[in-house]
Amino acid sequence: FEDGGDSDSALEIYLRLGDVEVFDLIHKRKLHNALIENIQYLMKLGENQLQKTAELLVEFRQDDCLPPTKVVKKLDSVGSEKEWEYFLHRYLDTLFDRDPKAGSEYHERQVQLYADYHQKKLLPFLRACNDIPLQKALDVCQSKNLYEAMVFLLGNNYIM
Repeated sequence: FEDGGDSDSALEIYLRLGDVEVFDLIHKRKLHNALIENIQYLMKLGENQLQKTAELLVEFRQDDCLPPTKVVKKLDSVGSEKEWEYFLHRYLDTLFDRDPKAGSEYHERQVQLYADYHQKKLLPFLRACNDIPLQKALDVCQSKNLYEAMVFLLGNNYIM
């Protein structure tokens, strides 16, 4: 199917089989909509594939096909289950690593996500951002007993 140009059929088969070749197909054929529409199936392919999915979403952002607002809206619409929240964290973390300003409207939310899923990256994230309300960041850090982050926030007059 793939060689014959029937990308939709090939995509469906790859997804049904749980074949990681689906990522090559999406990338090669620039199947932006297929990526976002099938995100729930891609997430079920395993931990390593979560990062591949996040990287493709970030890559397609550069073509203005999948802006962060569209991706976050899709993830929020699926539900508040922990797996979706964790994937949102992975996506926003990948986005921040590539372009810290690209998802700045989600920085406040990322504080909680880092506190929940990757505490070691919270302090570097806070150091790189200056657009997060102090009290909200402090509340998150206090709830998780993240003293080093609290000291940083208070000690550097981190005020927004």
